[in-house]
Amino acid sequence: MPNAILSLIIGILGFLTAIITNIDKISDFWNSTFTQTDHQITGEWNGVFREFWVQDGKEHVSSSRLKLISKLGNVTGTEMTTNGKPRDWKLTGQNTTLADRHFLIITYTSTNDNRPSVGSIVFEYAKDKNSFVGYQIGLDPDQNRFTSYPYVLTKLDPVEAEKNFSDHLNSTIPSYQKPIMPK
Repeated sequence: MPNAILSLIIGILGFLTAIITNIDKISDFWNSTFTQTDHQITGEWNGVFREFWVQDGKEHVSSSRLKLISKLGNVTGTEMTTNGKPRDWKLTGQNTTLADRHFLIITYTSTNDNRPSVGSIVFEYAKDKNSFVGYQIGLDPDQNRFTSYPYVLTKLDPVEAEKNFSDHLNSTIPSYQKPIMPK
């Protein structure tokens, strides 16, 4: 019996020694698995996008400020435009990696009852530019129809981002299509 207790104590001490000597590895594993993502997106970002303004009947490149929080792959946040147009969105979404490609998928709903809007933005991470590049599709409250346009999520100043991402922001996509609703 005393040998069994001694063996148990030695086993426990060996287990504790293994944990203590590998605490950095355990901590790194925990942080990378449960608290961080490959592409940390928590923080403030600039959104730069092309959109149609009903007021003057022209397309413009606009910008917004986004505040994002990412935990365990889930994303929450808010977006407010910086161009004077009243758009306040509540954001939810997910960041995910497929093969070697990283994606951020955001859905939004308006927090302004006078300008109801809902939609999604799908981004792919552009590692060389430390930015997310994608497209939005959603209900435009001014046009009362679905619109789609290019969108960039970046830490760059909006003016600099417009220059660096001009090819994407000027890309053509099916835009301003009103869906055919069943009768």
